[in-house]
Amino acid sequence: MRERIRANDLSVLFICPSDEWGTLERRVINDCHYLRDIGGNPVLYCIKGSPIDREAQKFSLPRQFYKGTKVNKIFDLTYFIDLRRVISESKFDIIHCFSMDYVWTVCFLLMTRPQLPLILTFNRFLKKTYDSFIEKWLLKRVDLIMTFSGSIRSVVLSSLPVNPRKVHVVGAGIEVYDNQNEPSSHDGKVIGCFLTNKSQVENLYAFLYLIKPLNAGVDKGSVKNKFIIFSDRAIEEIIDRDALDKLISELELKDLVHIVETDAAVEAIKKMDVYISLAFNEPFSDLEIMANLFKKPVLAPRTASRRQLFNKLPDIGDTFYFQDSRELRNKVASFLVHEGRHRDALNDNFERLKTAHGLDNYVEK
Repeated sequence: MRERIRANDLSVLFICPSDEWGTLERRVINDCHYLRDIGGNPVLYCIKGSPIDREAQKFSLPRQFYKGTKVNKIFDLTYFIDLRRVISESKFDIIHCFSMDYVWTVCFLLMTRPQLPLILTFNRFLKKTYDSFIEKWLLKRVDLIMTFSGSIRSVVLSSLPVNPRKVHVVGAGIEVYDNQNEPSSHDGKVIGCFLTNKSQVENLYAFLYLIKPLNAGVDKGSVKNKFIIFSDRAIEEIIDRDALDKLISELELKDLVHIVETDAAVEAIKKMDVYISLAFNEPFSDLEIMANLFKKPVLAPRTASRRQLFNKLPDIGDTFYFQDSRELRNKVASFLVHEGRHRDALNDNFERLKTAHGLDNYVEK
């Protein structure tokens, strides 16, 4: 008779040697938190000094460090040897790998350990179909693939040679609070964005170029809209601060644009009336769903996943073409002019979003 496994007995190795900070990395930290809170034993395998390591350090999450500085996405002998050591030295009940970039080595290492379950979670575009013999052979070792949305699941099924029964949509796993609709305290509207990676810099420039024409078009007396660039770390780590300050000065935006460094995304989004996402390279963003759950309309770079969500739930948000400042301006202006319509849509769809992307649903899945 097989022994019943309880979640609070599990020791799980979370593999994410990423040097970026986005939806996937935040999901790793949240999963570690949840497992530890219910009595389990999470261990995070990451790069020392990376954004995910710094975040884990704040909460004293157990970590094992990759011995190198950056994992080569094609083949990395250091990663292979080091990960083999970590897995052999400790007894884990589950291996949970985040990102396609790091899973191939894990699959190979676990071929001799068929009793050890391997879970894969990823959030990226796939530019090719993985159908070579070696790729098919390695992917057979993955027991479960977790995706954040139906469109990412479709990407998996069209690009990876895996059984559809292995692929599950789990949502964003966002904790929903009681005070989900806190209005901003600013006289005008607060329009904000979150800069987390270098890949978002071009969309940040588009954000800056929309400000003056937007304020000129929706100006109501002396009330001006306020624009905030939030960053989860020192902004100099992501963008050339001198170049950014120079552009803000050239566009005459010093009194309108505020740069705020904060690690509290929830508190930052609460302060906004409109959230502009810069995350084009992510098919799915947890911060966008978080903003919708706080009943803020969202403008996001155009991807299939976002179009699918906004087509299903009209008026909770919209998309814009990458770096297109004119389209961005027009759609923000539309949000401000038709504020009541968007507020009603967000209220009407709150329960649907909560059911699909709340923490309870994620835990159950």
